[in-house]
Amino acid sequence: MKGKHDIKIDASRFLKVAGHEWMGCAAHNQVKVSEGAAPENRRVAFVLINPSKYFPVNFPCQDGSEVACQGQCKKKEKRSAAGIKCLFYDQMVREEKQAAAAQEEHGHDVGMTPWMDVAKKELGVTENREPGKDNSRIIEYHQTTTFKATNDETAWCASFVNWCLEQAGFQGKDSAVAKQWLNWGRPVEEPIYGAVATVYFADTGQYHVGFVDGVKGKFVLLLGGNQSHGLKVSVSSFEKAIIKGYRLPSEYKGIETPATEKSGTYASDNAAGTR
Repeated sequence: MKGKHDIKIDASRFLKVAGHEWMGCAAHNQVKVSEGAAPENRRVAFVLINPSKYFPVNFPCQDGSEVACQGQCKKKEKRSAAGIKCLFYDQMVREEKQAAAAQEEHGHDVGMTPWMDVAKKELGVTENREPGKDNSRIIEYHQTTTFKATNDETAWCASFVNWCLEQAGFQGKDSAVAKQWLNWGRPVEEPIYGAVATVYFADTGQYHVGFVDGVKGKFVLLLGGNQSHGLKVSVSSFEKAIIKGYRLPSEYKGIETPATEKSGTYASDNAAGTR
């Protein structure tokens, strides 16, 4: 590997596992199955792991034994490429093929925008219309902001966005004011899947905020709270022309996937529909 990279790691930093500072495996990770030499199989991947209570105690690979390897290879989970059998290797080495396979199957990079996985589980959460009563889940959204509203009648689109980001381990804005999300995180120039989009309704001077879930012609589909004229978590459409900015968490280093064109029918929201 000399001359092939600029990485310099002192040997003293490696821990011994099964008596060795390193180990390698190719038997269960063949790109090409062949009885003879197969140049395609001659590749090297470095997996660098920080020690924890789970490693090396539960590290599946053990020098001189294939028992753990065979168990991993028999599992039926989808792999990133043909010939890859080791589940541990497949999960640790995130190849471009794996991201492409996930996008093809799900329309986005699974696990790469974890706040969207959180948000989608909230679809259908709705304000309590019974007089004097509130949906405790919406109150929970509010409590992650500095405003900390205690009722579900207070506009909650920004609180929902903040709650989802924090649930996924990202820094939110801690603000219940939609307009303030225009200076949160870092900007992106187009509707990226999972980006926080801030909408401006010129006729009323109001703002709304939600997550980009897709596009449909001249509309952007936002997964957000306080939407669909039913004051609930839903996916609604907004004209691209009234979206004033797209933002991603500053610390997000994952793949930025442009929002995909969607079919089907979506409610078209205005200022009244978002409050």
